[in-house]
Amino acid sequence: MKTKTTRTPSAGPGRVLRAVVLAAAASLAAGVPAAQAADRFMLRALPDDLPAVLARHGLDLVGPLGDAVGELYLVESSGAMPPEQLEEIVEDDPQVIDFEVVEPAEVPDEDDDLGASSGLLLDALGDRTLIDYYGATAWVGYVEQPALERIGVPEVRSLATGQGAVVAIIDTGVDPDHPLLAGRLVPGYDFLADQPGPASEWTGIDQDAAAALQQSVAWILDGVGVAELHQSVAWILDQSVAWILDQYELPPAFGHGTMVAGAVRLVAPEASIMPLRAFDAHGRAETSDIVRAIYHAVDHGADVINMSFSVPSFSEEILRAVNYANRQGVVCVAAAGNSGRDVLVYPAALGNSIGVASTDDADQRSAFSNFGDDLVTVAAPGEGIVTAFPGGGAYAGGWGTSYSTALVSGAAALLVELGARSDGTPGVAYHRVVEALSHAEAVPGRLGYGRLDVLEALEALAGEAEEGEEEED
Repeated sequence: MKTKTTRTPSAGPGRVLRAVVLAAAASLAAGVPAAQAADRFMLRALPDDLPAVLARHGLDLVGPLGDAVGELYLVESSGAMPPEQLEEIVEDDPQVIDFEVVEPAEVPDEDDDLGASSGLLLDALGDRTLIDYYGATAWVGYVEQPALERIGVPEVRSLATGQGAVVAIIDTGVDPDHPLLAGRLVPGYDFLADQPGPASEWTGIDQDAAAALQQSVAWILDGVGVAELHQSVAWILDQSVAWILDQYELPPAFGHGTMVAGAVRLVAPEASIMPLRAFDAHGRAETSDIVRAIYHAVDHGADVINMSFSVPSFSEEILRAVNYANRQGVVCVAAAGNSGRDVLVYPAALGNSIGVASTDDADQRSAFSNFGDDLVTVAAPGEGIVTAFPGGGAYAGGWGTSYSTALVSGAAALLVELGARSDGTPGVAYHRVVEALSHAEAVPGRLGYGRLDVLEALEALAGEAEEGEEEED
């Protein structure tokens, strides 16, 4: 099990953690132009001290960042001083609690090694017959895929389905009209547009391409080929819509949030999904929006927060937000990343989040998956996961720790339903969920407790509850 980490320098970007700046993030205050991430900072100070701090250091207030304590603000500098130098000066101010540069983050599915052959993709997408699935219509290849049997999901349906649990997904948004998701969504928030609502993945996508992709599902059932989207995503297409990918250059992370949401529902079919759009369709975000999203999730009823993304360096404010979630009984689950290295990435490496690695069909570490004792809590299948994709009920096969993370988030939702946060003690949900997940299948490769076993986890939590009742008697 990983230990709590302290502030460390960046371990290096790696192939999947390239430093990409979100150049056009929506401003939190009307009329304030977007600035590069290097000129933006998260400032924590008491409200009464804020005006003096801003004036003393030549900072402009963009807006509050949604901290429940009311002490955290997004600010901008003029750029006259290098951000690292300004950060050092402001941190020494006695009226400043914390001050850090807003950093870029990316969904961790941009590694070239994630590509798969057409044969593997066709196998992953499997049987496209439509069947009923907990109030929705879904492919047989989605409902009965091998990864579910490997982690024991079919055996737990009589124990828990995630009913009553809310899983917040901080990602690129979702397709709110996808048949698999439409009935399970609760109100979300779009942090890029700074507005409540469905947090739709269609925002910012070429409207002609969107219209073509939102057709009926008839063309899927006649699919005769495979097209790859950004290495890690495959989509069965017929010739009538293949031109869409040729004519329109869809952003590389388009569909990521929908795919993650679909993977959560694989394990927890009756959990509710709260979509929180902090990443654009290129898979880029800023740490300030991630922090806002974590606080929003906690304050609006989430039980589990899925974070299928990585930040290469430690963030004090992400740690504070995850600590806040932990104190409120919310379980945070994060991707270990896809650069195939023993490296720390965040928030997975934080001591009170569940870091998730990927395993293959043989219960070995996926070649692309990061690993390590201080990063990984547990692993889950992450190769050829069949899940939802935007547009008329489409499906895709996905590779990456993003989808492993979603499976573990689904398991956490089942554990929440079963009573993981029952006594109200701060942090109890996280510790109970981790204790339950520790009943995993041992696998090599420094993957924490091993490969997820949902049945063993639920039975372990149920056994703990029975022991508690016996002690009370």
